[in-house]
Amino acid sequence: MTAWVLARYNPAEAWQCLQRALQSDIADVQGGTTAEGIHLGAMAGTVDLVLRCLTGMRARGQVLRFDPAIPPEIKQLQFSVHYRGHRVELAFSEDRIEVSSRPGPAAPITVLVRDDTVDLHPGERHTFSLDHQS
Repeated sequence: MTAWVLARYNPAEAWQCLQRALQSDIADVQGGTTAEGIHLGAMAGTVDLVLRCLTGMRARGQVLRFDPAIPPEIKQLQFSVHYRGHRVELAFSEDRIEVSSRPGPAAPITVLVRDDTVDLHPGERHTFSLDHQS
């Protein structure tokens, strides 16, 4: 997907590309591909682009990593993921990322946002500032 490649180098163009992909999928511009299930692949690709590419989310070893490249058109982005027994809630804004874990019996996890690391225990919340980072 072109938007994936552009996202790290030209976020504004990636956002436009993503919007075009969504609009063409919703409008079914190829005439019938939505009914054939092609729609599911296109939608999965756009969700993956937002969740992994724009947020820079990577689960590597024992660390849940983020290196966001979110276009300025997206003012807020919220979602949750399951990671190592945690239900991790994530809220991205222009200047910060809030990460929280629901209470439970899981062992602490390490969360890395660019160069800032925190050990997150179940039931805890941490805010990472993006002001000083590029």
